[in-house]
Amino acid sequence: MLLSKLEIKGFKSFGEKVTLNFDKGITAVVGPNGSGKSNVVDAIRWVLGEQSTKALRSEKMDNIIFNGTKSRRPLQMAEVYLTFINNKNLLPTEYTEVTIGRRFYRSGEGEYSLNGVPCRLKDIHGLFLDTGIGSDSYAIIELKMIDEILNDTQNARRTLFEEAAGISKFKKSKKETLKKLKDTDADLERVDDLLFEVEKNMRSLERQAKQAQRYIKLKKTYKESSIQLALKKVDSQAKELNELADNMTAKNEERNVTIKTIEELEASIAKEKKESIDKETLFASRQKTLNEHILKMRQIESEKRIKGERKRFLEEKKQTLETQSTLDREAVALAQQGIESLQIQLGSIERMVNETEAELTKTQQERDTQTHKSDELEVRTKEFEQQVKNKQSIIFQLKQKVEINEVQLSALKQELERAHVESSEKSSSLAEFDTQFASLEGERLSASMQYEEVKEKHDLHQQKIHDCREELEGIKDRSSEILRSLDAKRNEHALTKSLVDNLEGYPEAIKYLKQETDWAKEAPMLSDTLHCEDDYRVAIEGYLAPYLNYFVLENEDEAWRAVNLLEEMKKGKANFLLLDKFEGYSPSPRKAIEDAISAIDVVDFDDKYASLITYLLDGVYIVHRNQNNLPKNDSVILVTKNGKAIRRKSAITGGSIGSFEGKSLGRIRHLENLTEEINALEKEAEEIHIKKVEKQQLHKDLLQVNFSHELESAQHNLQIVSQELIKIKTQKEEFAKFLKASANKKEEILERIGDAEIAISEGKPQLEDETYAMEYMTEQLEEMQENLAIEKEKKTEYSSKYNQLHINFLQQENQFNGLQKEIDFKDEELVKAQNRIDQNIEEIEKVEQDLLRADSLDEEGDQELIKLEEEKQNIERGVQEAEKAYQDAKDLISDTEVDIKLKQVHKEEIDQELLKANERINALRLSLTSVKEKIAVEFEVDIEQMLLFNPKSPSTENEEGEKTEEEENPYKEMGIAELEQISEDSKRKLGSLGAINHTAIDAFNEIKERNSFILSQREDLNKAKEQLLQTIEDIDAVAQEKFMKAFVQIRENFMEVFRSLFTDEDNCDLRLADDNDPLNAKIEILAQPKGKRPLTINQLSGGEKTLTATALLFAIYLIKPAPFCIFDEVDAPLDDANVDKFNRIINKFSSNSQFIIVTHNKRTMSSTDVIYGVTMIEQGVTTVVPVDIRNTPQLDAFTSK
Repeated sequence: MLLSKLEIKGFKSFGEKVTLNFDKGITAVVGPNGSGKSNVVDAIRWVLGEQSTKALRSEKMDNIIFNGTKSRRPLQMAEVYLTFINNKNLLPTEYTEVTIGRRFYRSGEGEYSLNGVPCRLKDIHGLFLDTGIGSDSYAIIELKMIDEILNDTQNARRTLFEEAAGISKFKKSKKETLKKLKDTDADLERVDDLLFEVEKNMRSLERQAKQAQRYIKLKKTYKESSIQLALKKVDSQAKELNELADNMTAKNEERNVTIKTIEELEASIAKEKKESIDKETLFASRQKTLNEHILKMRQIESEKRIKGERKRFLEEKKQTLETQSTLDREAVALAQQGIESLQIQLGSIERMVNETEAELTKTQQERDTQTHKSDELEVRTKEFEQQVKNKQSIIFQLKQKVEINEVQLSALKQELERAHVESSEKSSSLAEFDTQFASLEGERLSASMQYEEVKEKHDLHQQKIHDCREELEGIKDRSSEILRSLDAKRNEHALTKSLVDNLEGYPEAIKYLKQETDWAKEAPMLSDTLHCEDDYRVAIEGYLAPYLNYFVLENEDEAWRAVNLLEEMKKGKANFLLLDKFEGYSPSPRKAIEDAISAIDVVDFDDKYASLITYLLDGVYIVHRNQNNLPKNDSVILVTKNGKAIRRKSAITGGSIGSFEGKSLGRIRHLENLTEEINALEKEAEEIHIKKVEKQQLHKDLLQVNFSHELESAQHNLQIVSQELIKIKTQKEEFAKFLKASANKKEEILERIGDAEIAISEGKPQLEDETYAMEYMTEQLEEMQENLAIEKEKKTEYSSKYNQLHINFLQQENQFNGLQKEIDFKDEELVKAQNRIDQNIEEIEKVEQDLLRADSLDEEGDQELIKLEEEKQNIERGVQEAEKAYQDAKDLISDTEVDIKLKQVHKEEIDQELLKANERINALRLSLTSVKEKIAVEFEVDIEQMLLFNPKSPSTENEEGEKTEEEENPYKEMGIAELEQISEDSKRKLGSLGAINHTAIDAFNEIKERNSFILSQREDLNKAKEQLLQTIEDIDAVAQEKFMKAFVQIRENFMEVFRSLFTDEDNCDLRLADDNDPLNAKIEILAQPKGKRPLTINQLSGGEKTLTATALLFAIYLIKPAPFCIFDEVDAPLDDANVDKFNRIINKFSSNSQFIIVTHNKRTMSSTDVIYGVTMIEQGVTTVVPVDIRNTPQLDAFTSK
């Protein structure tokens, strides 16, 4: 079988479709780091079914899809196809070319295909079983897997050996057999439980049968006494009914006479009421007329009062207007006089303003002239004053310079004298430092050696403490993790157990049958008969939700027993599935649904329930997609894996998923699994606790040993000696520097003394000349300042005079403007007053006209009121006459109504008596009916028929409903009270018996037969268990034989290949840690290349590890060659010599297998047949360039270089 072709698109860095064609021989995949070489190996591993994202060098599966670049958009799907040539029929299929494919979408959905047909991952694994091909087989080796094989990480070494020995299928068969054995043990436990319950029920049924016989006897007594009591009660109540009927007839006749009298009186009163209504209407009409007349009089009086008020208002208004007019005329006269006076004042002020303005202009000119003259003199004075200041500054600088030079000269002479003294003292002290330095250097070396020795012991001790602390922290973390897991499992166990024990979420009927009766011990519910993986629990439970609470029974009889029990105890309804109704059911043919799996394939169940589960899940497929992307197929029922939607041919069910969905299915089995997990975690927690206590004690012992004080003491001694040494050395260097600096300083001081003497001799004459010039300039400045003061005084006088005139001018101008405004205001007020006078005159004329009209209207109103008063008196006399006639009619009607009420009271008394009699009749009839119904319901006896056919001596029936022979009735002569006592005693005794099993005898026979059947079933299960144990022994024997045969061959091959890679003298071996248990024993590798004797394999170098692992792999290939082998940079740790050995052994095996090598090594490249260059022409997008070296001989020289 050959690997023919690899097609990649959208996987990791493969943004475009890339095809790699493989041929016989060796193919190399080369390229720079980060170009995507290892992505080729990941693609092969992924398409073979790898599920671990860690193995694919990714955090999550979404990351394997091409995520785009700066110039490319991300893809939504990754797909890889791998094609094989099945020329040796190694694969169990009739096709010579087999292509497997895998797709993954960003939505999280994925799919597999086999030759373009959708399939399951299980189908892919089954296709490559025992072929040496797989995502985790020895056909694909990465550099990190070398350490995993050598260190036996996750039992990787044994997995390789078992794959080579071909015992994987035996392990799978053993696992399935062990599962069946576990199920058989569980069935045996259930059978034992059933036998215990059956035997317990057999004992109780005997007691129930005796109780049933006593019940039958009491029931007969109760029936006969009750029937005789009913007959006597019916006879007594019938007599009372006849008497009541006669009495009611007489009362009805009396009632009819009374009703007739009442009707006659009511007819008479109706006539009187009609006449009374006419009289009342006349009275109301006259009263209305009187009211209207009075209202009209009141309106006229009101209008008269309003007119009087208006007249007073007009008179007051006229007086107010006349007063206002007088005041306005007086105001006009005063305003005219004031205007004339103000105009005289205005003329006088205007003349004063003109005179002041002329004088102000003259004074302003004089002030400006004096200001200009004063400003010019001030400028000249300031300029000369600045010259004087400059001269003063020059003199000050010269004087200061001379003084500084004199001070410096004195200081330099003193410093020169001190330098001579210090140089002589330091020269004598410098010789003493050499002796002290040599002595301290020896002490420092001794202290340093002592410190290093103590420090080495302290560091080693601290490293032990650190390692112990890290191990202790790791143990604590693991302990915390186990305790958290244990708490979570215990909480889940408690919740699940509570749900199982309390039957949470189940109807009352199911709770009653499960908890209160022995019936349900043999009847599981549908939710307890099947189990599935957690991934499909929500989907299966969502589809079967309507049936999960159904009891699963063998046949219809058991269902009717439960129905009768629920009906008797009033506990509601329950549902039942009958297994015998589903026997022989044939499911519909399987259909290939894209990205879906049949629901029957994901559930586990006992063979007993196979037909029922097959019927319920027939045609149901679970889709690995969301509800928005379901396949189009109406012939099946599709359920999404997340359980959110179910699509049938003509209906869709869906919505959100509750937090407790998926928890009802297989609760009991889930509870058993949780118990096992909790026990394992508790055991591990106890082991971790013991280990933690040991580590804590070790850590405590290490902490008690302390080298810190000894280290600090040694370090302190070393520091003291070092500090003294540094101090002496520093002082010596400082003295030497000082002497050298002192000599230089003397020369510098002498030069500075000469410069200072020269500067003093030159500066003193210049200072005297500048001082004389300064005195002359000071005299000139004082003269100029006196002239400037005189001119400024003149300027001040002119300014004061101008300011005073300007103030007077402004005051006169403001006074003039104020008088002008006051005259204008008075003119406006004069006009307004004249207008008000004219308006008041017009208003007074209008008011006088209104007063004349009001006087004429008052006289007309008085005459009309007199006339209306006379009419009012006539109307009041007519009202009084009508009122008297109406009152007489009303009194007559009242008397008649009293008579009618008396008659009605008498009629009501008769009605009350009739009502009581009627109630008594109804009570008697109800009692009769009750007695008849009670007898009919309890004993199925018709009292009326008994009285009709045999009123004197009624017969009875036995429990089977047949007529008994006529005999003397012992209850015939008894009274009603005595019969009631007998009946109540019998009924009370029946009630005290409690629930009676009416089928106790039949049930006892049935349960005896069931006990025999269960015993036979237990015997069958024991035989099945023995067969399963024998099967496991056979599997172990065959697997052990094949494994040992393969192990011996691999051991011999390993020793041969190892020595070919190293030397013939090198020692190597493969050993089993436990020869008695080869199928589970650890496989140990012994490798001692180049004369070395390492204690563990990890002490070998990286190259030696790689060659050792290579030897082991090719030792396995020799007994079971893989069709192809992929090495991903396995040669990286090898030097050139070992690379040549590695290449030679690959060339040797390449005749039987294909080799695909991802490498950076030029020697490895030169030994291959085809090279695929992997590069990124476009940044972030992998491109593959093929080169066939076999057809390109000119490349040999290049590759050899």
